[in-house]
Amino acid sequence: MRLETRLASRGVSNVAGLFFDLHNHEIRLCFALPTAAHLDGKGNYTVPGGRIRRLGAHRFEPVRTAMYREYGEETGGTEDDILILSGVGAPISHCTGRGEIKLVQGFAGIVAKSCSSPQDADEIKSVDWLTPDTWQRAINTMNQGKQQLVLNIMRGTCQLSRMYPCVKREITRFLAEMDSHTFAR
Repeated sequence: MRLETRLASRGVSNVAGLFFDLHNHEIRLCFALPTAAHLDGKGNYTVPGGRIRRLGAHRFEPVRTAMYREYGEETGGTEDDILILSGVGAPISHCTGRGEIKLVQGFAGIVAKSCSSPQDADEIKSVDWLTPDTWQRAINTMNQGKQQLVLNIMRGTCQLSRMYPCVKREITRFLAEMDSHTFAR
């Protein structure tokens, strides 16, 4: 059974991805700032992602296709800009700021260039590629459910065999530093 069919049968309705750019030997992570109409919970940063489209009565867009599409819509990038895209572990249950429970397939990717031109300004106000020293500040703006989703995708990213070692090291360092401090809510 294909991955997309298995995920759809388990109720996966959304995708979310962490996209890394290695700019001048510096790792940057993509965060999007939704417009006021799309705020969720605390209403600040999020990561690229969204709903998997229904293609028919019992058919859904493949999860990988949904992640490519969402990345493109939210950053202005294309599938060709993504060097690596890997699913991260099992689907994650995510509680939105509105109290909805969604089953989300996480992804991690490396991009050839960082794009910051959202296709729909009514949905995404801006895109920021942040260095590790600002990741916690961006994550702190998220509601608790979104924070946990992003942190779970980070943990899963460290388990990927296809992920660059420098990205794994930076995430591991970030998570260890974060665990040693109180994570502000």
